[in-house]
Amino acid sequence: MLPITTSLKKWGNSKGVIIPKKALDSAGIQGDDMLFEIQVEKGAITLQPKKDGAARMAALFEGYQGKALESEEIHWGTVGEEIEL
Repeated sequence: MLPITTSLKKWGNSKGVIIPKKALDSAGIQGDDMLFEIQVEKGAITLQPKKDGAARMAALFEGYQGKALESEEIHWGTVGEEIEL
């Protein structure tokens, strides 16, 4: 894929970059209102999509063939030194 050019623009007290749809499609990134983790190295900024908790949990149990726990099998109380908020 050929390099895609975009520009840095003022956005309030920050600066922003619009990522063209073609670049997102090439990276396999879909959806709106996504969170990204920013990694900064000298001369480079890298964005990594950050999966939400529900997506991570779904990935953990993807393909699970066991049965769901019955209500009486679930311990709802504290079992250790949990902090109650």
